[in-house]
Amino acid sequence: VSLDSKRKRSSGCSLRLGPGSRFFLSFRERNGFGRVELWVYEEGRFPSDPKAYGSGPLWGLSQKEGPLLLVGPVYAPYLSGDKTYAASSFDPGKNERPWWEVQYLGIRRKKGWHKWTFVVDPKKGISIFYDGENVNSRRKRFRWEKARFRGFTGIAILGDNSSSGQTLWVDDLKVELAGE
Repeated sequence: VSLDSKRKRSSGCSLRLGPGSRFFLSFRERNGFGRVELWVYEEGRFPSDPKAYGSGPLWGLSQKEGPLLLVGPVYAPYLSGDKTYAASSFDPGKNERPWWEVQYLGIRRKKGWHKWTFVVDPKKGISIFYDGENVNSRRKRFRWEKARFRGFTGIAILGDNSSSGQTLWVDDLKVELAGE
């Protein structure tokens, strides 16, 4: 994990995560509600066998205890991680894998910067937005009640864990915290 002044969305630096890296940033002690927005640069790389189990870079929310809620390319025989994104709820501390509890989002992977927004609301649950559009706007793809997620304390970003060796860049993180 390092800062990169060459590939950035705006002024300053972006956060660069190479394969196998991990970055966690906490905003509070207890699970709560709010909104997290981050820009992610998609390189578009994928492993030679995208149907073999694995995961590319993943980004999203962490909670006090329990699984992370991350999105990104996930590879499995039943997914198209080379072409699309999925949402995964897994606990790396319990040796769970991203492809065990996955929800296909049907969003096409496109090279370049993309805005991802996670909204955790006490009445509406969790919503995920890609470039300003709710992933459920055309068809219900993400079911927040299946995510085993009870509010967030921070963000988690995991580097590529496949043979593709994809690098991930993250920029312009914005966080709005609401109640616990």
